[in-house]
Amino acid sequence: MKRLVMRGKPVVEGVAEGEALVTRGPMQFLGPIDPFSGTILASPDQELKGKSLSGRILVFSAQVGSTGDPLGFYLLKRAGTGPKAIVCSTRGQMPVVSSIVANTPFVYGLDKDPTEHIQTGDQVRVDGNKGTVEVVRGGGSSRGVEPK
Repeated sequence: MKRLVMRGKPVVEGVAEGEALVTRGPMQFLGPIDPFSGTILASPDQELKGKSLSGRILVFSAQVGSTGDPLGFYLLKRAGTGPKAIVCSTRGQMPVVSSIVANTPFVYGLDKDPTEHIQTGDQVRVDGNKGTVEVVRGGGSSRGVEPK
């Protein structure tokens, strides 16, 4: 089993573990996501179209959208379909506000680019208290995942 620990800046405290959903593109929370299912209906780069972020660790590069994004994120959280945690390459005002409003652990500015070092399906532990992101990947194949 391979482990990688990245260090970054915490925004919202808390610890969350789960399967990663990763896009190298930006993310928007109001409009392109169905709040009742957590399914992404459209994404700026189309990489995540049709996938659900519900109960996953959401990893993305940057934020697009407007001041309505915290409302979209809150609706996801309220419906129980939001991500467990956010990991982002950059800080961005809307992911910060979204994570605060929904009390969702958020870490950004890691010492390694999370979109390059985390793959969809990896098991990830986000520690918003310490600002760490731990990735657990099985040793058999580059896509294998062994949960903790």
